[in-house]
Amino acid sequence: MSTPLTPEIRPLEQSEIRLLDKHLDVDRLAGRHHDRFTQQQDGHLTYLIAWLDEIPVGHTMVRWGGTTDAYIVERISECAHLEDLFVMPELRSQGIGRRILAQAEWLAAESGFGRIGLAVGIDNTRARALYERLGYVDKGYGAFEIGGTYMDIHGNRREWREVCEYLVKNLRQH
Repeated sequence: MSTPLTPEIRPLEQSEIRLLDKHLDVDRLAGRHHDRFTQQQDGHLTYLIAWLDEIPVGHTMVRWGGTTDAYIVERISECAHLEDLFVMPELRSQGIGRRILAQAEWLAAESGFGRIGLAVGIDNTRARALYERLGYVDKGYGAFEIGGTYMDIHGNRREWREVCEYLVKNLRQH
């Protein structure tokens, strides 16, 4: 087993957006990082970035208003929501995702949330195994579809869909 890497994990700063566009725009989504920074400035989320030697290698968003997925909104409230946990493929299984999650959970607890949740693709067994090892539990809401459209860097409209289940972690210590 390799030694876990120890990235610095902190909220995105405006001056760093170009670095994210250069190193983390693997899906070629035009303006994604700028949009997330704007939402962070507006207080809707915190966009956490993992840095190794001043290079961004991973990210997640903590949505303070909870999930935007209508199916889950109807079933859970007062729960911070994690979205889009990503680690560069060549750096996976080296502790970066676990550290990003720990920082997100700490921020949520410090902000007064007793729990944090996330949607995980039913086909993403590797991510689900990580979440379950870290204490996330399937809330039994069943499978639901998420998706949307986006513009790629070439101006082409793209569509995506994923079937997910919702996991929640209790942040309060008993």
